[in-house]
Amino acid sequence: ACTHQPTPEPSAVRAGNLSRKSELPGRVVAGALVMVRFDKYTMELVFQKYRLTEEALQEIDSHLAEDAPKLSGGDAMMDAAELRRAMAEMGDTVGGRELHEMVMQADPGAVGAITWQNFTAVISMREEQLKREHSETLLTNAYVALGGSSDKEQSVFSNTLIAITQDFCGGQQAAKGVVAVERHRMESVLSVLDMGGSLDEEEQEELKDISKISLGDIREYMAAITSA
Repeated sequence: ACTHQPTPEPSAVRAGNLSRKSELPGRVVAGALVMVRFDKYTMELVFQKYRLTEEALQEIDSHLAEDAPKLSGGDAMMDAAELRRAMAEMGDTVGGRELHEMVMQADPGAVGAITWQNFTAVISMREEQLKREHSETLLTNAYVALGGSSDKEQSVFSNTLIAITQDFCGGQQAAKGVVAVERHRMESVLSVLDMGGSLDEEEQEELKDISKISLGDIREYMAAITSA
């Protein structure tokens, strides 16, 4: 695989009572460096900080149906209403829609309490989401640097990307990326044909010519040269 900088792991938080030093990089969103820490140590601190007391759990229990499980007699629970603050403690600013989705996953019964297991599941989901966002940002920045448009519709010349790959990763990896682009285009053609569509001669020639590539092509190219 091509030697490259991996997607940064979520890193140290500079918020609340959980500030800790770290040498790991953070993530860049809209030009700002956002430091996020999703390690188990920090998650445990956050969970304990927003942990519901036995009295609070008993209050929740009193509003549940008689046949519902009693939360106060089970595992430790975190206050679901404080999930946004909990995320902020770890340095992550969560929007309204994202928060709603997280709460739905963490507290599917809508009782107002989150188990440790559900909390860690939500954090894992959020971590993967941030990694995907970061990777997409890097990809888009590379596309724009190659001459791409802000609407992501314009194709760019592939020779610069291929030359950079050859310099840093070798000709074999560059060729691997080209093959991935060709495969990606062929799959697109088959998809069109499967739906009853057709391609004229000019469109067929454009598909064969990879001197200009789209953002989608670049995504396939980068995935190929960075894979093991």
